Amino acid sequence: ADVMRDVRTIPFLRFEDNESHSDGLFSFRFGDEVHGTVHGDREHPFIARNLRAWETRYAIRPNIQFFLLDGLRIENATFGIYHPDYDAHVYRDLVFRNISAEPLNGGHDEQSVPYGDFTYDRLSLENCRLGRDPLIQLTTVGPKPGIAGHFRGVTHQNCQSREGGVVDFGGGPTTKRIDNPINYYFHGSPTRGILTHVVSVKIPGVAKDATYRDIDEWTGPEARAATINGLRFPELLSPIDDLPPATFITSIEHDGPRRIVRGVAHDNGEIRSVSVNGQFAEITAQYAGVADWMITIGSPADGRYRAESMDVEGNAELRPHRVSQRP
Repeated sequence: ADVMRDVRTIPFLRFEDNESHSDGLFSFRFGDEVHGTVHGDREHPFIARNLRAWETRYAIRPNIQFFLLDGLRIENATFGIYHPDYDAHVYRDLVFRNISAEPLNGGHDEQSVPYGDFTYDRLSLENCRLGRDPLIQLTTVGPKPGIAGHFRGVTHQNCQSREGGVVDFGGGPTTKRIDNPINYYFHGSPTRGILTHVVSVKIPGVAKDATYRDIDEWTGPEARAATINGLRFPELLSPIDDLPPATFITSIEHDGPRRIVRGVAHDNGEIRSVSVNGQFAEITAQYAGVADWMITIGSPADGRYRAESMDVEGNAELRPHRVSQRP
């Protein structure tokens, strides 16, 4: 039976290897202003891979729930990740070069706060010369208790902030709210092999707790840090591929009593096999889930051709392509 579904909850089939440059506003923007309206789930997040942005103002604005960004290169931008609505966000393999204002914007205004946990894994900052903002800007509080942000594999080279240091708080609520503080954990930085907990000095008791301290040239004026143990880097998403591929017959050529059948198959992963009338075709080329294929078979007596494919995860096509041609 047909099922009604909000299209804003259907993740990308494939969004990767895209490039944007010379933009006056956003290079990439995902979602909308109302948090939670555009979302996937833990096993079906919105996934973007291997993006590039340069000579731009805002490189990326992710206002989306359940989001995986795997690979991002930014060069010559004012802002890197801007106004993020963190909520089950996973960022991996990021390289930011020559960011002039905020490489990571922890919050934009009173309404822009993390709504859920997020992680950064392998974040490289290079040649970023900033004013008062830190390299990594954090938000002090959230809309609910227990929210955490985790960072691992953070490196910075030839970067400078006049006031903010590497890690500090800014953006988000500017009121005197102190409820629902967000916990930040830096795995292996600033000291290799050490887990560092970062909180805002505005949270009651932090300034009086001797275990929380400034770290020279790393914490900004509002940030305090302490060494802790026993906390693992979390896995917020578990993407699975349960989508079937799709196959199309593009041509059928006569070769005496034989027929040369060509077509295309597409999948969000990789095509394992294509068959026509039960016989395996040759995959002649495949890139980013798009496979060209061909097969030479005898002319079917009824003139009917049925093409179908299977992906590497074992998902079989649900609606094979059927073409009828006079024998």
